[in-house]
Amino acid sequence: MYTEQLMNVRKTVPLVQCITNNVTILDCANALLAAGASPTMSHAWQEAKEVQHGCSALVLNLGATESFKAMELAAAEAHECGHPVVLDPVGVGGSSYRRGFMQEMLGAGFIDCIRGNAAEIASAVRGKATVTGVDEPQDDHLDYPSDQETAAFASEYGLIIVRSGVKDYITDGNKDLICTAGDPMMKRITGTGCMSSCIIAAFMASNKTVGTDAVMAACEYFGECGKKAAEKTRAVSGGTMSFRMNFIDELSF
Repeated sequence: MYTEQLMNVRKTVPLVQCITNNVTILDCANALLAAGASPTMSHAWQEAKEVQHGCSALVLNLGATESFKAMELAAAEAHECGHPVVLDPVGVGGSSYRRGFMQEMLGAGFIDCIRGNAAEIASAVRGKATVTGVDEPQDDHLDYPSDQETAAFASEYGLIIVRSGVKDYITDGNKDLICTAGDPMMKRITGTGCMSSCIIAAFMASNKTVGTDAVMAACEYFGECGKKAAEKTRAVSGGTMSFRMNFIDELSF
């Protein structure tokens, strides 16, 4: 379970620089605060390096296409300082511009973890278009990479991959883990993927010696909070807005 790793987050209060898309800035900030970490949502390239120097981790969300220069500067500084960098490849399957930037970041060795849905991870692993948009298509016949192909990619680039879904598949190329925590209601609000990437960054920053296990703990914590929030929401016949509030509450307990 995730209890020890979560306590480490709350003891160390890591400052996480989140260069994320405009749709989910508030959600990501609130999720980190609820978990016990501290967010900074600095996007300006003029200060990106300086801000990252004082942080503990970095999240790069490819939905913030206007901030690629800031991401590059912050990632280089994070790499220099030994801070974990989590890449969220939002929409990468439908945009050659985003895929090109992602490849630059991977080639530079700046990325420590990639977290995305199956279509996004497929695009990252194979460097090809998969689907336009941010939602994972519900088609079991799509030709997605196998677990072995995904693990080989993680090993090649020396990073951890989280393929989110009904079951989260987590691999560093040597160790494979499966997280089954979560609830279908999590897909019905904006930003759960973005929030998850930020929580992973906080757990990695506060549990540096355990690597993949820290990522697994983050996924378990996030999924269990989603499950409990959904149970509370259904108990009072609530909808998605009620779920959103319950979810942030659960992250704070």
